[in-house]
Amino acid sequence: MLLVSIQDLCALKFIREKVNQPQPTRIHKYHLPIIRAKPRGMIPLNLIVCATKSNGIGQAGRLPWRLKEDMNFFKSVTTLAPSGRKNVVIMGRKTWLSIPSKFRPLANRINIVVSRQSKDPAALDIHQQQDSYLVNSIESACHLIRALDSPDNNTEQETTTSVLKERKTGGERLVNKVFVIGGSEIYKSVLDSQPDNNRLYRPSTILMTRILSEHPAIETSLDAFFPEFRASKHWSKSQNPDLLNQFLVLPDHQNSSGSVPEPHYQLPFNFDQLIIENSFMYKFELWTYNNTL
Repeated sequence: MLLVSIQDLCALKFIREKVNQPQPTRIHKYHLPIIRAKPRGMIPLNLIVCATKSNGIGQAGRLPWRLKEDMNFFKSVTTLAPSGRKNVVIMGRKTWLSIPSKFRPLANRINIVVSRQSKDPAALDIHQQQDSYLVNSIESACHLIRALDSPDNNTEQETTTSVLKERKTGGERLVNKVFVIGGSEIYKSVLDSQPDNNRLYRPSTILMTRILSEHPAIETSLDAFFPEFRASKHWSKSQNPDLLNQFLVLPDHQNSSGSVPEPHYQLPFNFDQLIIENSFMYKFELWTYNNTL
């Protein structure tokens, strides 16, 4: 017969309770954890890109053009957020390295770099104190976004960024919008994702700067392309400029003066009209995703 004392039972009960307690998230020096935050529906991802008619987007790891209005549009759209909140930009390792070091990380945004190969954030000049993170998948990026955005965030002090330090009390959300800014593989992963209730993210919009002019020398040297999506029944090009304003104008309640809010970025022409800059002719397009078809 096995005799168990009261002290043994109490000790066993204590051990079981200790094991079953949720443990604080620990972050290895070179790895970010998969943080399971409380589900709040899928995260809408907005893809922003500049591409030729053939969907070319890059040449030898860089942009083969420099368009001032496109750069202004990109910066304005990806930084505009209500007070106390920030947008997230998700990018691949090559896109991160293509940004001049003096501009990394992209200011006033939470930068998340996705790489299956790189394990050492410091080697890529990625530092949490500067609101930049290294993860190994888009799914991991979304877990991180959820953790940062969770009102009951309980990650260790090591993960606290300048953004979290500025967070107000009262359970306010931190993340405003999430943008995917390249490159080809990251875009493809998002566009190829199928509607799934277990998935953390879904494609939402494509903010496309479409270059319409012909540049044969550039076209023949392009080696990176945005996935073809125009024939998909799920994507439709919007002709409604008001839909674009959600990326250019803060909601009315964010305008403390009570007046009609001005666009954060004023399009040089009407939406979907041609812009001519140097030898390039292009226009801004907004595509929306419908997964109910």
